[in-house]
Amino acid sequence: MPNSSLHSPRRDQTGNKTPSTASRIWFILIISFSIYLGWYYSPNNLGIWLLCSLTMATLLLNLGWIIFSRISEKYDPVELFTYLNEEE
Repeated sequence: MPNSSLHSPRRDQTGNKTPSTASRIWFILIISFSIYLGWYYSPNNLGIWLLCSLTMATLLLNLGWIIFSRISEKYDPVELFTYLNEEE
């Protein structure tokens, strides 16, 4: 199947598949969103803010990564670093 630059898993220097670009963007968005939302609902309580942020992030990251892993199964992995394929 043709590669999607967003959903194709990345292959690192040892040949292992690493998360796709979509999964990496999902991580940044969810961490930012959960930190903001946790602080919005508990602005003066650091402990509650931390627990809310961790709980929301854990739930949403797991759901997103399950969905993205199902999508990326259709695509061939691409190299994480381009210099791995270059001949010296």
